[in-house]
Amino acid sequence: MVSHFYPEFNTTVVRKTLTNGLTVILNNKPGFATTYAMVTANFGAADRWINSDDGLKRVPAGLAHFIEHKLFDKQQYDVGNRFAESGADNNAFTSFSQTSYLFSATSAINENLAILADLTLNPYFDEGKVAKEQGIITQEILMYQDDPNSRLYFETIAGLYPETALSDDIAGTSASIQKLTPALLYQTYAQYYQPRNLQLTIVGDFAENKLELAPFAVHRAENPVIDQHQNQQLRQARRAEFASGTTLAKQKFTMKLQRQKVALGFRGRQPKLAKPELVRQDLKLNFFLDAVFSEDSAIYQQLYQTGVIDDTFDYQFVIEPDYQFVWLAADTNQPQVVVKELTKVLQRALQHPELLTKEFALLKREAFGEQLTQMDSVAALANQLGSFTDGYLNIYDETRLIGELSFAEMITSAQEFFANAQTSQTIIA
Repeated sequence: MVSHFYPEFNTTVVRKTLTNGLTVILNNKPGFATTYAMVTANFGAADRWINSDDGLKRVPAGLAHFIEHKLFDKQQYDVGNRFAESGADNNAFTSFSQTSYLFSATSAINENLAILADLTLNPYFDEGKVAKEQGIITQEILMYQDDPNSRLYFETIAGLYPETALSDDIAGTSASIQKLTPALLYQTYAQYYQPRNLQLTIVGDFAENKLELAPFAVHRAENPVIDQHQNQQLRQARRAEFASGTTLAKQKFTMKLQRQKVALGFRGRQPKLAKPELVRQDLKLNFFLDAVFSEDSAIYQQLYQTGVIDDTFDYQFVIEPDYQFVWLAADTNQPQVVVKELTKVLQRALQHPELLTKEFALLKREAFGEQLTQMDSVAALANQLGSFTDGYLNIYDETRLIGELSFAEMITSAQEFFANAQTSQTIIA
């Protein structure tokens, strides 16, 4: 067990491992009315490999998201109804890197923890229920395809990482999910939902010695346990998928829109960073993008006042152990003008970083305020208490890292990222 007290915030974060290997992270917050609990599997849409008798086998797109949906549907009941009966709100989500299941409640915490354990540790997949879910998710996929903003985002990522797991929507395609069978779901679940690949996070006002965690420590002998070597093979297969490749320089799609949409993506080199360094890289690139493109920056105001961008402009930096990219997007009737001007201001900021010194100082002060605000939210805390991929650095550690962040290292990291980045443009017209 690891217990870390943060005196500046008067709080303690405890991390321990149950007998079956499942990681538990606890943050007791006296006075909080709501308790928030979340189980996260280190398994997302980018994990497209499983071990089989014939070696590594690639699985259809949308499998992680499909399992997320089906874990709620047991043989005789729906887990969502059980949460409701116990007075808890519940949800789940799948990203490229993880799948999370959560509840928030003001009472009956142990009862709801038992339901959460049942949800995540007791799968039930049969042909009838799988076929029904295939129809439901097909409609969900079609809905996403009709959303121009969602499509712009995911098509840009697909252009940055063509013919990889990132080139498919998290939900998969109508064709790919038709290939999913109960046998494949069980096989994938057994490999990725092993206890040592799961993390339980609990935030709220609770007595640690009264939390009933036994349901999460049950040995699941009916599920085959792959050894550490096989688990490493899966991680290596995923990493190899994003290690090389060339972006699609330009893509264009047609939808009925009043104005065109354009996105400019930058694919950085595959990270070769220790887990804590991923958090620092995330901070440095996000600070740089904020210094250039946040609404208070001089560069943003110039772009806005000259009509290059408007309130639809958005940007994002994403980093995971195996990939990192920047995404810039806007609505416009002159997509090539937007791409040209965004490229120009990025180059100017990288070549003349002194233009950003004022913004950097302001951003650091704002970041501290935002961190403190998030510490008043159980949901925000639970989602930032560390994980497998970041070496368990949490929101309290991140606040310290923000204080340590220097202007020079922010600029150096940004210059290295963009100097080695491949680009891809996506237009929806």
